[in-house]
Amino acid sequence: PAARGIAIGGIAGALGFWMMARNASTLTSIPKEEIPFRVYRWTFARIILYAMALFLAYLIDPVGRNALLGAAGGLFIASVVMLVTAIVSWRRRGQAGAGGNPQ
Repeated sequence: PAARGIAIGGIAGALGFWMMARNASTLTSIPKEEIPFRVYRWTFARIILYAMALFLAYLIDPVGRNALLGAAGGLFIASVVMLVTAIVSWRRRGQAGAGGNPQ
């Protein structure tokens, strides 16, 4: 059950990231007054998606709750990947700016 929960959470996390990435490009082309509405709408949609994933994982294993814990961990997979990617690219940019010499 935990592996199913991780899979459910990972898929929901990836879909949430896709929603953020897809809608980030549209924020530059809409009027300034509509930006808060659009941001809140997609944030609400992501929260609903995450809640549905957690509820589905709970239904898989309501007694042990291993699937629920796995889904909660799976939701963080996309965030951890984004964080690691940002740190690596930040370090590479810092090394390229310093002439590429290791310190």
